[in-house]
Amino acid sequence: MLETEKKNFTIEIEEYKKKLEKEINLVNSIIDKSVYVTKLQCDKEFSIDLEIWEKFTECVMSTKSLYPNWENTSVHEKEREKINESK
Repeated sequence: MLETEKKNFTIEIEEYKKKLEKEINLVNSIIDKSVYVTKLQCDKEFSIDLEIWEKFTECVMSTKSLYPNWENTSVHEKEREKINESK
């Protein structure tokens, strides 16, 4: 009698373990997909940021080449004149 109950409980426990293992595998799969998508998104954003900074640097250099004598000055005409006179 006890042996039969023990055997039944053991079978029931093993079935429950299998069920839990399947659920764990499913959850791990979902997590892995999520991590993969997040990593892809991060990599893409990083490459876009690099490209933006390259273009921004080009823009700054091009702007500086347009006005080689102007270094961090105000746009007001009187101030520009004062700076030109002092040079």
